[in-house]
Amino acid sequence: MKKILKLNLNSSFNNKFMNNISILLMISSNILALTSSNLNFLWILLEINTMIFMFMLIQSNSSTSMIPSFFLIQSTSSIILIWSLNFNYNLENFLLWLYLALALKIGLFPFSWLPPFIYKNMNWLLIFLFSTSNKFISFLIIMNLPSNMNSFFMFMCFLTIIFSTIKSIFHNNFKILMAFSSINNSCWMIFSIIIDLKIFLIFFIFYSFFLFIICMMLNYLNSFNNISLKILSSSMNSNYFMFFFSFSLINLSMIPPMTSFSIKYFSTLYLIKENQMFFIWILLTFSTLSIILYLNILIKFLNLSLIKFNYMMNFSTLTYFSMIFLPSFLISSFLFMIFYP
Repeated sequence: MKKILKLNLNSSFNNKFMNNISILLMISSNILALTSSNLNFLWILLEINTMIFMFMLIQSNSSTSMIPSFFLIQSTSSIILIWSLNFNYNLENFLLWLYLALALKIGLFPFSWLPPFIYKNMNWLLIFLFSTSNKFISFLIIMNLPSNMNSFFMFMCFLTIIFSTIKSIFHNNFKILMAFSSINNSCWMIFSIIIDLKIFLIFFIFYSFFLFIICMMLNYLNSFNNISLKILSSSMNSNYFMFFFSFSLINLSMIPPMTSFSIKYFSTLYLIKENQMFFIWILLTFSTLSIILYLNILIKFLNLSLIKFNYMMNFSTLTYFSMIFLPSFLISSFLFMIFYP
C-alpha cells in the first residue's frame, strides 16, 4: 500500500513538474514570436507551441476520442497555413486558404463549433492555455499579413461574433459558455491587433489575467456544469470567492467602466475612421447580446443555495440592473448610428 501511494505521489509530482516546464516553454515561444515578423518563423513557433500543448493534453488523460481529433484539426490547419504562405501568393483564393487555416487554429467562423467540442474534454488549465497562449502566435501572423487583408478578416470576425453570440444563448454547460466567450474575445483581439500592437498586448494581458482567475477557481471546484458547483465546501469563504469570480467575469464581458471596455472603444473609433457605420451597429448590438452569456454564467453562480441572503439581495439588484442596462445599451447603439455625422 505504501509503495502504491509513493508511486502515485511521484507520478503526480512528475506531471506537475512537466506541466510547469511546458507552460514555461509556451510562454517563451510567445515572447520570442514578438521579436520577429517573418511568417515562416512564426509558423515554426506556432507548431512548437501546438506540440507542447498536445503533450499536455496527453498528460492530462483527456478523452481518447478528442486527442486524435485535435491532432487532425491542428495538423490540417498547419499544412494549409504553410502551403498558403509559401506557394499560394499568386492564386486568387490565397486569402481564403489562409483564413481557413487560421480559423481552424483560433475557432473563427465557419469553425466556431470546434472550440466547444474541444473545451468539453479538457480540464480548466488546458482551457486557459488554449484560449490564450495557444492562440497568441496566430494573432501575430494576422498582424504581419498585408494590410489589404484586414477588411476580410474583420468581416469574418463580424460573422463569428454573430454566430457565437446566438449559439451561446442556448447552452448551460460552463465549459461551452467559456468556449463561446473565448471565440468572442478572440475576434476583439483581432480587431485590436489590426489597430495597434500595444492595444492588443494590453488587452491580451488583462484577458489572460482574469481568465486565469476564473479557470483556477473552476478547476478548484472541478466543475463541468452548474450542478457540480454545489460540491463547494461549507468551510470555504464563498463571499470572497464570489466577489473575485464575478469581478473577473464582468471584466471579460467588456462592459463600462471595466478596463477591457477600452478595446471596444478603440475598435469603434477605428471603424468610424473607416466609415463602417453598419458594422459598428452590428458590433454594438451583438456585444450587448453577448453580455447575456456572462450574465447566464454569473446568475447560475449567484442563484445557488451556497450563497447567503445578502448575496441573494445583490442578485436581485443585478437582475434589475441588467434589465435596464441591456435595452439602454442597444438603444444607444441605434442613436449613435443615426446621429453620428
